[in-house]
Amino acid sequence: MEAHVQQKLCRYAEVFEKPSESKSRVLYQFLLPQTDKTPVRPPLRRDNPQARIDWAKRKYEYEMQISRILDDDSVPALDVNTSTAIFAQAFGAEVYYPEGSPPFISTPEQSNALKVPKLEDSTLMYYFDIADELHRFGGDDAILRLPDIQDPIGIAGILWDKAELLCAMLDEPECVHELTDKIYTLLTDFLDE
Repeated sequence: MEAHVQQKLCRYAEVFEKPSESKSRVLYQFLLPQTDKTPVRPPLRRDNPQARIDWAKRKYEYEMQISRILDDDSVPALDVNTSTAIFAQAFGAEVYYPEGSPPFISTPEQSNALKVPKLEDSTLMYYFDIADELHRFGGDDAILRLPDIQDPIGIAGILWDKAELLCAMLDEPECVHELTDKIYTLLTDFLDE
């Protein structure tokens, strides 16, 4: 790991692990405007993983260049490039809905019938494959950015029409608890992997 990145990680550790000993409790991060040198993020479709991998590599190299110049607390990281819908997708929901299409779950019966997918058989393995490729590229010292992980009720709101989900919380609370338990199981399996 390059020395300047290691110094940044040490500052994070100082602030979060030993706040009483920290000289500063503030971390600084400069948000840079998009330029013609900024790698353009590809669409979040699963049909071209190589485009996502190539983008992540270019973005990482760009972040490394910037981190050598700026003395802020930004830490370059390899980005698997996901959305908040990846866990709903693992249950079988489509990530992209055309305007006006129905949600994946619209009744308590559909929610009750939903099974927790086995991680190795789910769409989530696609992201592990991308992460493995990026790890080979960046090496053992490279940091891998985690996907944006929502809580179980947030994922339930992607699977189930939100208005119907809110009604089910009042009318069918056991059903909603069962659904969030299923989601929690999948999240835990994912994070344990």
